[in-house]
Amino acid sequence: MVNCVDVRYIVEGSTLSERAALPTPERVPGGVPDGTLVFSNTVTYAVRVFTREGQPHINLFNRQTGRLEVDAGRAVAISSVEGTHYQYGGSDTSPSVQVSLTRDGSQTLEVNDIVQTDRSTVLGTVTYLPRIALPPNAVVEVQLVDVSRADAPAVLLASQSTITGEQQVPMPFELVYDPNQIDARMTLAVQARITVDGELQFISTRRFAVSTQGQTSPVEVVVDPVQR
Repeated sequence: MVNCVDVRYIVEGSTLSERAALPTPERVPGGVPDGTLVFSNTVTYAVRVFTREGQPHINLFNRQTGRLEVDAGRAVAISSVEGTHYQYGGSDTSPSVQVSLTRDGSQTLEVNDIVQTDRSTVLGTVTYLPRIALPPNAVVEVQLVDVSRADAPAVLLASQSTITGEQQVPMPFELVYDPNQIDARMTLAVQARITVDGELQFISTRRFAVSTQGQTSPVEVVVDPVQR
């Protein structure tokens, strides 16, 4: 799987916890490893939210024009009771961008304050069977991939990752992809893993298939403990 990490702040009841109130991901205990937070595709745009030296940034690629409209734009992470918003304010030559993640794992992409709706999604949860708790710095990584070719690496279509904080499994997710990328002959699957301090603890060992015609029901991804 691609190395990526996301920051999800925690809401306790109707108030933000101390960690949730922190405005930027670099102050998460233990730090946030540099890498992808969110990778999503709509018909018009491909967006990537990532950290560099602990700071959030955004890339925005216009799929219609073939132009990279935002190149590593410095973003701000803002927490609320609804979730976390990654915002890039724009410039004279680039649009504003906001990627929002709610508590239930769902995503919204806004470009120049316009919500992008030309997309398809896969909703689901990641869970495991052992009755053990995850530490607050555990990272749950989920990817939508095309595994059609046995002799080639899987093609990444979308990803989302979450630092668990005080939340435990099942961990919700929403993977956003461009339906025009999908061919009926493809074999789509969701894969997941959980790491702690960069060390792999759980991984999906079975194929969790996704319909090429649009997934209408949530996908429950069960990950298995890594044997050592």
